[in-house]
Amino acid sequence: MSEVAWDRDDWAHLVGGVVEVRLNGQLVRVGRMEQTTPDSSMMWVAADAVEQRTLYMKAWGYKVRLSIPVRPNSGTAEPCNHRCACGNPAVAPI
Repeated sequence: MSEVAWDRDDWAHLVGGVVEVRLNGQLVRVGRMEQTTPDSSMMWVAADAVEQRTLYMKAWGYKVRLSIPVRPNSGTAEPCNHRCACGNPAVAPI
């Protein structure tokens, strides 16, 4: 299965999903988004076996990207499956 990458501005809809955190186009971290502010200006990526829980802010230049699986021969991303009513594509929560 190939992937399509989406940069996302509305971080609040991504809580519980696995995201790529980027700064100046470079990958900083991959992890589960644990919490965001209601205005999506800040987010926390959950601690894992290697990294501590970390705060990222849009004002510091951080961007969030999702890598969405694409079904072979369909060319379309799989639908949202992170248990919300947003209808946006996202990676399933851990």
